[in-house]
Amino acid sequence: MFGKANGGMVREGFMTEKEMKRFSKGTNTEKKILLSKHLHRMKDIAQSRMNNSFLLIGEREETSKNFVIPNIKEHNSSYIVIDPEGEIYNQVKDDLDGYSIKCMDLSSGINENRTVCYNPFYYTKTEKDVMHLLDHFIEYKKEFFTSTKLYFLAACIFHFLENDKELSFHTLWKFVYDFVGNEFDNDDKDKLATKYYNEFVNGAAGLTRESIIKDCISLLGQYRHLGTEDQLGLDKMREEYIALFIIPPKMNSKVEDNVISFLLKQLCNRCSEVSHPEGDIPSPDHNIDCIFMDIRYVKKFDFPYTGIMYQNGVDFTVSISATSQMEDIYGDNWRTVAYSLETWIFYSTYAKNTLDLICKEIGGDIGFQFFHPLLTLEELEKLPEQEKCVVLQWGQKPAIDDLLTADIE
Repeated sequence: MFGKANGGMVREGFMTEKEMKRFSKGTNTEKKILLSKHLHRMKDIAQSRMNNSFLLIGEREETSKNFVIPNIKEHNSSYIVIDPEGEIYNQVKDDLDGYSIKCMDLSSGINENRTVCYNPFYYTKTEKDVMHLLDHFIEYKKEFFTSTKLYFLAACIFHFLENDKELSFHTLWKFVYDFVGNEFDNDDKDKLATKYYNEFVNGAAGLTRESIIKDCISLLGQYRHLGTEDQLGLDKMREEYIALFIIPPKMNSKVEDNVISFLLKQLCNRCSEVSHPEGDIPSPDHNIDCIFMDIRYVKKFDFPYTGIMYQNGVDFTVSISATSQMEDIYGDNWRTVAYSLETWIFYSTYAKNTLDLICKEIGGDIGFQFFHPLLTLEELEKLPEQEKCVVLQWGQKPAIDDLLTADIE
C-alpha cells in the first residue's frame, strides 16, 4: 500500500523508496536526525533548509521510543528534556558516555541524591536580565502597587549585585524578611539599587510599603528551595556535552511551571543577541535540543523563540497526543506554535480533530466539489497497527515509513 520500504505499492503523492534514499543520502555522518526507519536527514540547517524543531503526535511511550530516545543516542547535541516521571532519564542515563548528566527532580520535593541546583540569579547580570526575571515571576494582577513591588525587588537585587553579595532566592528572601529600612543608606547614590529604592519609596506610603514587603516575602518564599548555587551549566551547553533531565511534579504546580519556563528563557537569552548586544555570538560546537514530553510544564515559555533560536543552535521537540493540548494552553495562537515546528511526525491519536488536521496537511487533489486526501481518516487510524508513521517536512513530499524503534532492552 505504501511503497517497498513500507511493504506494498507506492501511493502517488508520497515519497517513494528511491526518494527516501536520495533524501537520506549523506546522513551516515555524526550529525544526523533519525525521522523514521528509512528516512534520515542532516542536522545542518544549511543543507536541510528546515529548522530542526519537531511536533510529535502520539502517546508519550510511542514518541519517546520511536524518536526521542533513538536521537538522544546519536550523541550529537546537548539536551534539555522535560521528562515526566524520569522515564527517558532512566532509559538513556547509562548510554551517554562523554556527557555531563544532570537530573533536576521536582517531582516530590528535592531528592538530594540525584537532583542538581538551579539558581536563576547566576545568569542575571544586567539591568535587562533583572527586569526579565521580575517580569516573569511577579504576578501582574490589576493592583495599583504592582510597579512599586517591582521597584522594591529590583532595588534589593541590585543591592546584592552591586555589593558582590551571594544572590539567590533564599538570600533575597532573608534580606526582605529582615528588612528594616536602612539597608540602602550606604549604597552609592548613582547606582541602580538606590535609583529603584527611591522609586519604591516615592510610589508607596507607609502602610502600603509594609503590605508590598509582606507580599514580596510571600512571593520569594515560594522559590527558596532552588538553592544558592547553580549546577546546570546553561552557559556551557553549546561548548560541552550536557544532558539535563527535568522531572516535573506529578501534580501541576504553578511555581515549578514558572521555574522550568524561566530556565528555558534564560537558555535562549544566553544563546541569542539578547545576551550579546554587540552581536558577538560564539559559534556553537553543537546544538542544544530542548525536548518537551509534556507541554503543560512550559505554559509560560514563549514558543515564537523557535522561529529564531534555530539560528543560534537551539532546537525544540514537542510531544502531544492531540492538538487540543496545545489549544488548551495557547488558545487561538496554538496554530502559530504548531507551525513554528517545521517537521511533524504522526504516530497515532484518539482525537478526530487531530486526524482531520493531519489528513489535510498530508494534502491531496481538489476536485470540482470535493477534497480528495492522499490518506483517508480510516487509513490514518490504522497506521499504528501497521507499525508505521507519517513524516511531514516543510517543502518536502509527505512520507509514510516504518517506525524507528529504539533499542532500549
